[in-house]
Amino acid sequence: MGLRESAERFETEIPEIHIKYGRSENALEVRYNVFVEEQQIDEELDRDGEDQNAVQFTYYVDSKPVGTVRLRQESDKTGKLERLSVISEYRGQGIAKKLMSEFEDFCREVRINKIIMSAQKDVEGFYKSLNYSSYGEEYEEVGIPHIKMKKNLD
Repeated sequence: MGLRESAERFETEIPEIHIKYGRSENALEVRYNVFVEEQQIDEELDRDGEDQNAVQFTYYVDSKPVGTVRLRQESDKTGKLERLSVISEYRGQGIAKKLMSEFEDFCREVRINKIIMSAQKDVEGFYKSLNYSSYGEEYEEVGIPHIKMKKNLD
């Protein structure tokens, strides 16, 4: 079963999280707030044309989208975590951790057993707390230091 079909039937355990295959205006709204307005990243760099081939996880508080993360499949068994973001006034409430939990549960459901990502260096510790490991050298992407990270799901 592919990502599209799995996204349509996946039973999320966190009712605040909605999962959608393809472009999500609500996910784009969160990303615009965090990446474009807050971090001053060019909007064209965030809107890379890959949303239509990805699963979007969006977290809502009182019907307002406040967090998101995107999954793209790199190979049969490898998924790429992208665009994890939470609007600043909602940080520190465990939203990113809940998004990551559902993200990983979904990956297991579709038999993805390895997650890779390009993480902003200043949140490397967050991912390490979730058992992701860094590899390779630090590098710059969109003017921000990044590090490659991975996790095997067993």
